[in-house]
Amino acid sequence: MRRAAVAMLALGLGWTAGCGALNPFSDDGPPPIGSAVPLTPPWTAWSLPVASGTVTMSEPESLTVRHPGSDVEAVLGGYRTALETAGWTLEADTSVPGVVNQSWAKDGTSLAVSGLSRNDEVKVSLSILPF
Repeated sequence: MRRAAVAMLALGLGWTAGCGALNPFSDDGPPPIGSAVPLTPPWTAWSLPVASGTVTMSEPESLTVRHPGSDVEAVLGGYRTALETAGWTLEADTSVPGVVNQSWAKDGTSLAVSGLSRNDEVKVSLSILPF
């Protein structure tokens, strides 16, 4: 179970961590002011609670949003509600205190949802998986 939690965290956060320019928690600090990007499909169809944060990456298979504050569970609760309303089913939750890792499914598509808190900011990553 612990191995699955680590794998989900690595998968969910790994795609953005590999690109320092897109990683709001890189050693270089947060992206410069004005780095917000518009929300794009398919993310626009799910009523995700992005208004309280800053969308820093929105691509067809990846979404990253930075939210102010440190309560990762509360922030991800809004995403959970939005995903359930959009017809997604929670398949696995390997979260630990301070780190949320979830796997969702809908119509044969898998979605990894991860969140963590650092420096009074909650980073949320959603990734549509190829399997």
